[in-house]
Parts: sequence; structure tokens; C-alpha cells
Amino acid sequence: MNNLDIIARMAINGWPMIPLLPGQKQTYAAWGSHVDAYNFNALFAGQPVDCNAGIITGNTVAVVDFDNHGPEPNGLTAYRRIEAAAPAVFHDAIVEMTPSGGVHAYYTGLRGMSPYTVSMTVDGVPVAVEVLTGRKPSYCWPTVTDKGGYQVVTKRNFLNTRPEDLPGLPGIFHKQKEPEQPRVQKQAAPKTWALADGLHNVDADAVVDGLVESYLRGAVVGERHKHAQALARALAGHDILGEGDVRRGVEAFFNRCGRSPNKGEVDGIVKYAVKHPDNEPPTPWTRVHEARRSRILSLFRKQTGGAQA
Repeated sequence: MNNLDIIARMAINGWPMIPLLPGQKQTYAAWGSHVDAYNFNALFAGQPVDCNAGIITGNTVAVVDFDNHGPEPNGLTAYRRIEAAAPAVFHDAIVEMTPSGGVHAYYTGLRGMSPYTVSMTVDGVPVAVEVLTGRKPSYCWPTVTDKGGYQVVTKRNFLNTRPEDLPGLPGIFHKQKEPEQPRVQKQAAPKTWALADGLHNVDADAVVDGLVESYLRGAVVGERHKHAQALARALAGHDILGEGDVRRGVEAFFNRCGRSPNKGEVDGIVKYAVKHPDNEPPTPWTRVHEARRSRILSLFRKQTGGAQA
């Protein structure tokens, strides 16, 4: 198998992969600002068969990075001492050696966490290791750089193990708590719905409906084509929307402003918009938040047998 075949199999197995240029480590394809918008086919389209790879850390995967950089004691010292004193810490994890002589240990992901460093003392020796999460890429097998290749050293690997089957992050690698500060009495904030930052694939319908409604407000006779084109460019500018969503929005726009859509006109608008998307499209946050709240309420009622929130 070539690298691209291996990486495709890893992605099928649930690992969120990003491509790297052959023979390099630090250059990787931009993959977007949200893991939920991750698209393997789009990222790896046209990549050479010997491309290298990284794993997007975060909700799915967390990586403890035992670097072999700098003087002793370094991260590799920590790995060797932990492995000798408490080998169960790495039980069922995937462990790989890096080209620089360091070690990566893979565990299930961490939600809402940025990369952080853990300081600890192992057998009287103070050491520090980095925990990679928060969408930070972690370079992995089958990557080969000018220093050599990454090598998995455990029976578990990326092809025979799914990320959700990895063990949770051991307690010794958990983020250390900040010193507790004196509590200051604050005025209670009004209760609000907890809403995820950014747009996700499930928000697509709300974005389309909200933008259609917004552009209809200025759809006066004689200006409808121009407003439909502006709407289409705005829709095409959202990463979570595809060409089908743009077409659906344009057709809905014409239908709702009392004008039957002409297929040739719609095709032309959609084609133009996909080639010239709005780089800073407006987002109908009110409609998105309403749709999210409705989904939360529906789930609540379903789980409670129809009870009112």
C-alpha cells in the first residue's frame, strides 16, 4: 500500500486526517476552523501517493507528546520513567516513536480543551510533557521526514483500532488546576441557552432559510436577479453549504418573491456564485440560534416523554 491508501484507510477507521507534503513535516493543508467541517475527500484531492499525514487532535483524539528535544530530563525521560514505574498508563493506548526519538501516546479525545503542558515528578525527577488537543495537528505514521519515519510500537495501531476504542487520558496527564482565587460576589447572569461557537453541518438549513429571508427584504421588481445573485454568493461563501444548498436557496428566493424560477437563470446564478463566493458572507445567527434551541427542546421532550421544558 502507498501512503495515500494507508491514510484513506485510517480515515475510514475514524481518524481525522490532514495531508502533509512529501518529505516535510511542518507544511500541511488548511483544513478549516472547525473539526465538524472536516472533509477528507476535499483535503486529500490531488495529493501525491507518497504524501505524509497528521491527525487533528481534539474531540476525537488526544496525544501525549514526549519530546526528545533539549537536555535531560526531557519528555522522553518522562516516558521511560513512567513506562518503567507504571506501565499500565500506556495499556491499550497506541504508542509510536517519532523520527527525532520522541514518543506519541494516543488516547480518546478531550472536548473544549486547548493544548497544555503538564509538569510532574517521576522517581524524583521533574519533567514536563505536552498534551496535544484543541485541533492542534499531530504528525503520525506513515509520515516519513528527512529525519526518518514514524513507527508504531504497540499491537494496537491506526488500522486495527478506532479512536473511540482508545483508553481515556490517564489522570497524571490531566490539566493541572490553577490556584483557587478568592471568590468575588457577582450579579447572577440571566439564564441563556448554551450554544456551540461557529457553524456546523446541522445548521445548514437554518443558514439557507435565514439568508433567503434576509435577501427577500430588498427584492423589489427589477432588482430580483441582482439580489438572487448576491444571495447565492453569500450561500456559497459558507463552508458548511454545498452547491445543492446554493441552488435550493436561489429557487426558494424566486418562489417566495412571487416569480417562478427559470432553470437557465438559476443555473447561471449558481455557477457564478460557486466560482465567486462571498469571502465574508453574513450569518443569520438569530435563525441559527432558534433552530438549535428547537432541536434541544425536541430532544428534551423526546427523552422525557413529551414533558415541557
